[in-house]
Amino acid sequence: MEKKERVETSHKNNIENTELEKEITEKVSFFVEKMKLDIKFKLKRIKERVYVVEFFGKDNALVIGQKGKTLNSFEYLLNSMIKNCRIEIDVERFKEKRNETLRILAKRMAEKVSKYGKTVRLNAMPPRERKIIHEVVNKYPDLDTYSEGRDPKRYIVIKKKRG
Repeated sequence: MEKKERVETSHKNNIENTELEKEITEKVSFFVEKMKLDIKFKLKRIKERVYVVEFFGKDNALVIGQKGKTLNSFEYLLNSMIKNCRIEIDVERFKEKRNETLRILAKRMAEKVSKYGKTVRLNAMPPRERKIIHEVVNKYPDLDTYSEGRDPKRYIVIKKKRG
């Protein structure tokens, strides 16, 4: 009897996932069409209720925008429209490359603060990017990080711990 319940639940989840995938595809297609983008996309389910929309084509740069601002805005908009899941958007591994750039920046700034003792304020960045900076700098036992300001102009401060 337990197996039957699991199969029914699994079937129900498959139907929900299919409907969710259809809704995501329709919304993304709508935006691509309205923005007249020469771009294609692929939808991948990463895990239960977590999807990645991967874009590829001539208009990649338009989808990314300056330092990923358009990409982040598009992702935010899509997630606010489709509430019952999480959707990530990427364009030719842009986020992976951006994350690596942020890790390098965080390490370089952390070493600078450790060496010279001067507080550093980074440029404003979205929460996902600030989190990466915090994670890297928190590995330095002599340093502290915190965010200041209000979104979208919230930024990170890196300073020496008192002691």
